[in-house]
Amino acid sequence: MKNLSSLNRSKALSGWVLLSFCVLMFILNSFTLYCCDDFEYKYSFATGEKISSLKDIAISMAAHAYTMNGRLFAHGLVQIFDALPKVIFNTINSAMFVLLIFLIYNISKNNSSSIILLIYIFCMIWMFTPAFGQVFLWLDGSINYLWGAVFSLLFLLVYIKAFLYDKYIKETVLKILFICYAFFVGGYLENSAVATIVCSVLLLSLCVFYKKHKIHLEYCLAIVMLIAGMLFMITRPGEAYKGAASIDRYYLNLEYILNICKQLFVPFLSYVCLNIIVMFSGLKENGDRALVAFILFIGSVSANFVMIFSRVYPERCALIVAVLLILSTAYLLDEALRTGYKALILCAVSSLVVVCSYTGIYGCKDILRTYEIMNKNEIILTEVRGTEETVMIPVVHPETKYSATDGLVYLNENNASEWPNVFVAKYFEIGGVIGVNDPDREAEILYEKVFGQ
Repeated sequence: MKNLSSLNRSKALSGWVLLSFCVLMFILNSFTLYCCDDFEYKYSFATGEKISSLKDIAISMAAHAYTMNGRLFAHGLVQIFDALPKVIFNTINSAMFVLLIFLIYNISKNNSSSIILLIYIFCMIWMFTPAFGQVFLWLDGSINYLWGAVFSLLFLLVYIKAFLYDKYIKETVLKILFICYAFFVGGYLENSAVATIVCSVLLLSLCVFYKKHKIHLEYCLAIVMLIAGMLFMITRPGEAYKGAASIDRYYLNLEYILNICKQLFVPFLSYVCLNIIVMFSGLKENGDRALVAFILFIGSVSANFVMIFSRVYPERCALIVAVLLILSTAYLLDEALRTGYKALILCAVSSLVVVCSYTGIYGCKDILRTYEIMNKNEIILTEVRGTEETVMIPVVHPETKYSATDGLVYLNENNASEWPNVFVAKYFEIGGVIGVNDPDREAEILYEKVFGQ
């Protein structure tokens, strides 16, 4: 039993587990090709020319603010990595996924390492993240949502340390950098910014009024800059250009919000059950950690319900909702593992691992199947590069949320001049491309029919 306990607390094993996650995500990223917005962001929103320098990106983002939206930090990074070899994005994005897991793990664990907690976090992220492929594998989606969640957690970590351990930033240079970073986080992604503001305000309030810490001006200024960054993002002309949301849109968004609640029911149930276990186990000395878990839960709820004011609520926007909810459960799980219910919790985690393994195999197969079709399409488009003909290729039909194209428009099936076809054709330097929805035929038969190959 002691050997099992020491194995669970092994830092070296934790490192190897994280490395295995990184390798897995690198492989999955490598089998995910460009799609949809990835092709559009290869070109300047100002000139329509292919991006070739940081100056091009600055000019493009200035135009983007007027024609699209205010996510200039996120989409600026998209254009940077869209212009670089895909392997660079695959590597950094895999590291960002591991950083997300590590941040949740590092924030939630109480001093010592725990392999059980680490595996639990990965399984919960894998199984309950809405639109998994869009937020962890798709270039545009990953940089917006995965990276946005990481940036928010890094910001919140500072306030959590201040509340739990009375650790504040001391160096003047770091204080200035933190305040500047706050503007970046606030202007990165809408509902992530809202959740970060809510959590940081609540944590700072507890530091001052509950813990009786002295007021640290830089922490207050950081929240002000966080709000300023969000206001900068949502007040760009491109946001107003889209027009005001209607009452019908609010009702539709409410349906989407409730759908996200439904998808995250198991993590929510875990939060409730773990709260009950911790409360009835008399772990009063760790009440502060339960308070942090509750604040993170509030942040998750706020990130979800603020989307009622959005013009659209795609499932990928709910990543920060899932991350904060899973983080709150991880906090409580780490506490509950020290109670008399440890055996019950281990059984529940073991069951989670089994189900995650099944969905993992099925999801990876779907990613590979989607890759084979998309790769074959790209080979065909590359072979006719430089011609003026309009090419017909099969659309992709993902079977799971783990494929990046699930829920996205791979190609328009009616008009070669519609989005995203026009940018796909522009990238491959052909006259046009149209998607063909032909699920009753093998792709090879359609290729022969179209190209005579």
